Amino acid sequence: MATIQKVKNKNGISYKVFIRNKGLKSIIKTFSKKQLATQFIHQMESDAQARVNYNNHSDKTFNEIVAADTNPQELFKLEEEYGGHHLRKDNG
Repeated sequence: MATIQKVKNKNGISYKVFIRNKGLKSIIKTFSKKQLATQFIHQMESDAQARVNYNNHSDKTFNEIVAADTNPQELFKLEEEYGGHHLRKDNG
């Protein structure tokens, strides 16, 4: 079941979509236009696989994904270079 809620905020009006289905995580997404919200609902409701895929997104952090997809030597170099902190901007 999907609903659209009109929300007034400091930037004007936005539209919050709530999609709830038994056995799946709820989807809550905000759009700047009602038309976009409606399109999103139609896409999720018409394509069951898209709905399942949307719910199966990874809860892993960026660092966990990089660690899983990077060999240990490369990971060590990345950790040394960035020190586990924010990426440095290239000013060149």
